[in-house]
Amino acid sequence: MLKTYLAIFLFVGLLASLGYCETTTTTTQSSNAVEEEESARFPDGYIVSKNLPELEPGCSLSFKCKRKLQNAEQPKPCVQTCVDSLVCNHQKRPIQKYFYCVNFNEELVAQEHDIAISKQKKGGKVAMIDFPCQPGYLPDSRGRCREVW
Repeated sequence: MLKTYLAIFLFVGLLASLGYCETTTTTTQSSNAVEEEESARFPDGYIVSKNLPELEPGCSLSFKCKRKLQNAEQPKPCVQTCVDSLVCNHQKRPIQKYFYCVNFNEELVAQEHDIAISKQKKGGKVAMIDFPCQPGYLPDSRGRCREVW
């Protein structure tokens, strides 16, 4: 009975998480639809250069970050993404050379990252986890484990 509830709980959690996943694949569309989608997602001048292969209908591309913004706090945003693999008819074909890439404007990416970082709440300091001493040892005044005589 407990296993059944656990299985149902995990299945519901999986379904809920699928709704919030952000994929990194792009399916083929007409060139006008892709340009309209990019203009809605990215402001003018955000994409510096774009070298992507022509896709057959039903195919999709997976991207991987190749270069990150150097002078930024963690997590560093990506300024160059390249095509990692091509998926056609449910068959994944890796692309060996990172020739097909999209470069983003570093200044705009840095501005967007700074705005996102400033909106985040800073967390409080976290205390170090105190590990107990082994049997036969006790902590001294400095917190180091010393053998009991």
